[in-house]
Amino acid sequence: MPILADLSEIRVGASLRGRLEAVAAGGERVVHAKDLGPDCDIDTDRLTRIMDRFGETAPRLRPGDVLLQSRGVSYPVGLATEDASGAVPVSPLCLIRPDSTQLDGAFLALFLAHPRTQLRLRAQAAGTHVPELTREAIANIEIPLPPLVRQREIAAMGQMMRRERELYQRLSAAQDSLLFGLIERSAKAPGGAPTPPGERRAAGAPTPAAFGPTSPAKG
Repeated sequence: MPILADLSEIRVGASLRGRLEAVAAGGERVVHAKDLGPDCDIDTDRLTRIMDRFGETAPRLRPGDVLLQSRGVSYPVGLATEDASGAVPVSPLCLIRPDSTQLDGAFLALFLAHPRTQLRLRAQAAGTHVPELTREAIANIEIPLPPLVRQREIAAMGQMMRRERELYQRLSAAQDSLLFGLIERSAKAPGGAPTPPGERRAAGAPTPAAFGPTSPAKG
């Protein structure tokens, strides 16, 4: 099975030294580990802008690049889109640029983010206090390599499954909210006040009117 180093260029994120001077406009955007979302997305709307400080040799994102967090107990993944072009990933992120003739970026991101792959990465991390994946460990990750067309099909399927899961989570949250509302309303009378115990009637119990008009008792 081929390894990642045979299929891509791997670069460590830029190092940040000294105080960050954020700017409202201009400068250049940096990608931190916190900017990686749960579904291999990069939150480009919230990227920090700083004064230019990296120079031309800094790693800069292109569409299809993959980011992998290399430090910690989990290793989030991000897939760069056009919106992320030119942003500079900073340590502990690694930039992985797949050879587009062999490896699809979306397929690679899907593979790296899969729970089974994450378990393997955790087992390869060094260190006890803050586990870290070395560049060598990342370079030696074995990559299953179906044909490129098949990679893209699998990546598209993974995207649809993530979207379906997101919609299901929203539906479940809406159902929970509806159920709680019903619970709250069920304890209140139409006017908003709790129904007095003496006025409660078991469900299905007939009302007095159901027996017809009552006759005065004969004495």
